[in-house]
Amino acid sequence: MKTLKILGDKVFNIEIPDGFQVVNTGRVSDGDLVWNREKFIPVEEYHIEQLVYHFICVIRKIPELIKDRYVLDIRNGIAAVCDTQHPSYAERTPGLHGDNKYIISVEYGTSKSTDYGLCWDLEEYQIKRLINLCDLLNKKG
Repeated sequence: MKTLKILGDKVFNIEIPDGFQVVNTGRVSDGDLVWNREKFIPVEEYHIEQLVYHFICVIRKIPELIKDRYVLDIRNGIAAVCDTQHPSYAERTPGLHGDNKYIISVEYGTSKSTDYGLCWDLEEYQIKRLINLCDLLNKKG
């Protein structure tokens, strides 16, 4: 177990169960667990696809292994196809940028103003295009 300390208007010491990792960016997915100020609970269906920063803490089960060489990484309105076998590939980088050598293709969302400031939204066609590219590259090997 790892312990995470969350600061803000209230301090939380949260124990992260083994086999899980904290999700810092992106959107909440089916199967994620969210902190309800007492314990982790499964994410409600109506919360799926909401941004992670709307919750105190979100955790996701760590995949046991990456089976595909090319994976889709989506963060903060940017999506990229990444080569996990490239020497410079690291799962935890500060951001997705087209000049990273392990990025095969990148798509940028459009800027939209919200109550929380600027938000970058990707269109469904952009994500589908990258998923298709991943599938094609993984079939080639």
